[in-house]
Amino acid sequence: GRGREPANEGSSGGFRALASRSSEQQGEIDELEARKSSLRAANSAMSSTMWAWREELVKLAAMPSPPITAARLRHIYGEEDLAVPAPKPSGPDAEEEHVPLKIT
Repeated sequence: GRGREPANEGSSGGFRALASRSSEQQGEIDELEARKSSLRAANSAMSSTMWAWREELVKLAAMPSPPITAARLRHIYGEEDLAVPAPKPSGPDAEEEHVPLKIT
């Protein structure tokens, strides 16, 4: 009877230590998961912003005296066929023409 008590106490202390460490690790995992979600949301927002900038640059490249050329945009974005919309004709008889962008 008495010879086993110290061994039981040692085992019990070991289990408490493991449980404590496991609890700490779970807390770290939970923090990392929350951070991961936050980073994904920020990444998505940045991607949307960058896409909007790209679209604006494509529109600027279609202007008569563009501040940036379609060739420069192709170089920046690494796209072979960056479709830049033709300048829209003005006047009451002008029809709207849509030129799709090639997304790679």
